[in-house]
Amino acid sequence: MNDTDSTELVQSWNDYWQGAAGPTARKRGGVNHTAFPSIWSQALGEFVTAHPDGKVLDIGTGDGVVLAYLEQVPGSKLENVSAVDVSEHAIAGMQRRFPAVTGVVADAADIPLESGQFDLVTSQFGIDHAGPKAIDEAIRLLAPGGSLFFLMYIRPGELYRECTTAIDALQRVQQSGFVPLAREFFTAGFAAVQGADRAPYDAAAKKLNPAIRELEAVLQEHGEHVAGDMLAYLHSTVQTMHSRIQHYNPDEVLAWLDAIGKELSQHLQRMTSMHDAALDPDAFDQLCKRLEEAGLTVDNAAPLKMSEDELPVAWVLQASRSAGAPH
Repeated sequence: MNDTDSTELVQSWNDYWQGAAGPTARKRGGVNHTAFPSIWSQALGEFVTAHPDGKVLDIGTGDGVVLAYLEQVPGSKLENVSAVDVSEHAIAGMQRRFPAVTGVVADAADIPLESGQFDLVTSQFGIDHAGPKAIDEAIRLLAPGGSLFFLMYIRPGELYRECTTAIDALQRVQQSGFVPLAREFFTAGFAAVQGADRAPYDAAAKKLNPAIRELEAVLQEHGEHVAGDMLAYLHSTVQTMHSRIQHYNPDEVLAWLDAIGKELSQHLQRMTSMHDAALDPDAFDQLCKRLEEAGLTVDNAAPLKMSEDELPVAWVLQASRSAGAPH
């Protein structure tokens, strides 16, 4: 990923977490699964019991999903917790939920905190995006006797499959030109409603029809919830606005189309980032070796599966540093 791509991706996540606080947000929050609460409850409960005053660092915190699990553990002390995210809006949202937590806006691969000070370093699908340097940072920040506990994207896996499906759906809709064609269609439609020649409106409708069919084919193939319901929302909203076009403000409709077009592009960026961050078994083995070469003991490294017949949800990675080990 070049610097431009990296900057655009950071902005995409920043816009995402900024939208998480807004009234128009449809479906926000970090990646989650029904399997996660129990695994975090056990791991964090064991940590708080063993380290009642232990210091915790959550990497790639998002809106603080791991902190929400920690808050539920009896005896936990959020004033001993720090949380890092590259998005300033993620940190702002997290601190609204958990004001006692120290928030740090930083790249996970370059965290401006003192080495060896955290008894537990956690991440749920956050450290994955920043690559091997973020793992090195987690190791650097871990105190003697401390431990790491990560949930990481797995390839192949359930979340990886969802990302792959979303990428296909979003790319097909973008390639169809749906949003710019809809913009042209509504521009001509509003003009026709105000008495202008109807011919441009009819021509724009003819151009838009193949894109509508492609969007409907995507929803038929992948289901209405694909890409976080965004495409179903796009389809239904455009239909509603068209059926009641005389009741809408032209500027507001065109601004909405511009905004949804940007959001679709950013969602594709995020899905691609998550897809590319997923580790296959060989890459995960190399990560475990990286931890062992740094002097840590890998205590648990396995796929998290709900059943033998289903794809795994995540990699579970737990490692520890001996109390006498240097950092």
